[in-house]
Amino acid sequence: VRSQAGRTQAQRCAVSGAAAWTIVPMSPQCAAAAAALHATAGLPEAWDAAAFATLLAMPGVRGCLALDAGTGEPLGLALWRTVVDEAELLTICVSPQRRRQGLGSTLLEIVLDDSRTQGARRTLLEVATDNAPARSLYGSLGFEACGRRPRYYHTAAGPIDAEIMLKDLTTA
Repeated sequence: VRSQAGRTQAQRCAVSGAAAWTIVPMSPQCAAAAAALHATAGLPEAWDAAAFATLLAMPGVRGCLALDAGTGEPLGLALWRTVVDEAELLTICVSPQRRRQGLGSTLLEIVLDDSRTQGARRTLLEVATDNAPARSLYGSLGFEACGRRPRYYHTAAGPIDAEIMLKDLTTA
């Protein structure tokens, strides 16, 4: 997979202060690490290793994992699916201690670049309506609200609506 900078995912690095990460393609063998990271991210519904392995084995599903360049510790991930001309962000997360350092943007840009490469003309996602930081990130990268799924997420505090967001990939 090539990014806008022309590097493969495994070569793409970003630096934030003294901390650096490397992005690598995710395979079904990464399912346990992905599930452990997903469980710490504070998402409404954490996925287990079986869910990640099943999704990663499906046609059209791709993922990437951000690893600490020094320790190899998983820091973030993104999982998406492309079918014909539409991509869907299935999940994205960054470990709490690495948020607000540009890693979420980096992961999402990889998703968008790869979706375009795979022929997608648009990308969709769902986000909990109470997740202001994620909604802000998506908005900053050109996603716009296009619908709502009432009571979509189930949390200990009760159901939460999902906002559906769309990005047109055919425009700059």
